Amino acid sequence: MWTRNWHRSRLTIVLGTLLAASGLPATILAREPDPTTGDPQAKTIQFKAPGSQAVATARAIVVVPRSYTDKNTAEHRYPVVYLLHGYSGNQTDWYQHSKTARKPLAALADRFGAIIVCPDGRFSSWYLDAPSDAENPADWQMETTIIKHLIPEIDRQYRTWAEPDGRAIVGLSMGGHGALYLAARNADHFAACASMSGVMDLRHSTKSYDLAKRLGAIEQHADRWTEASAITFVEKFAGRKIGIMIDCGWDDPFMADTRKVHEKML
Repeated sequence: MWTRNWHRSRLTIVLGTLLAASGLPATILAREPDPTTGDPQAKTIQFKAPGSQAVATARAIVVVPRSYTDKNTAEHRYPVVYLLHGYSGNQTDWYQHSKTARKPLAALADRFGAIIVCPDGRFSSWYLDAPSDAENPADWQMETTIIKHLIPEIDRQYRTWAEPDGRAIVGLSMGGHGALYLAARNADHFAACASMSGVMDLRHSTKSYDLAKRLGAIEQHADRWTEASAITFVEKFAGRKIGIMIDCGWDDPFMADTRKVHEKML
């Protein structure tokens, strides 16, 4: 069991390794129905979630270390890493492409003794709760889906370290934004967060990427775009004991904004 004295640095190392191993481009179209079939360490789960339908559900892939089913570890509880995909993806992205990069999530779960959870961010949710005047808002309550529904469901189904010290969240591109956004807004949920090529200022996105559908047109709702941008909400991390990692390539269009966010955190 990880001790409280070093869990944050340990979780941050785990996040960095996951990012380095991903081999993922920022935009991925992965649409296999259930790639976990036949994998003894992985499973696709469905759970209740907000939505316009009477019985709405969401999906996630859960990967456990081999030790999870060992009789000798029957009482052991595991830390959980929540892994968010980028724009246009779904819950299969990290699972599929980590195998392509020859560093499958199962191997990383084994290496670090952690459960890895890959939720479906629904193509372009931006991991936000859409306001009531947005397009189909009931179907785009992703912050609520993850914080109020997915995390409790994972803690119910699996032997997790079910407290903030046992959770981390990481993402790529749209998911990088989501990881920082959810960690900043939910201080009582995560001990570490990480972003790779995350969109740090939604107002500077070179394309809409459905942001207007989630937040409303920037011309009418500039305040929403500002408040939902890391360049603004990163101030919520001030004074908190949380491990944070931000990674961005030199030639990435988000590099300038990433540097600004880093400077604000110093």
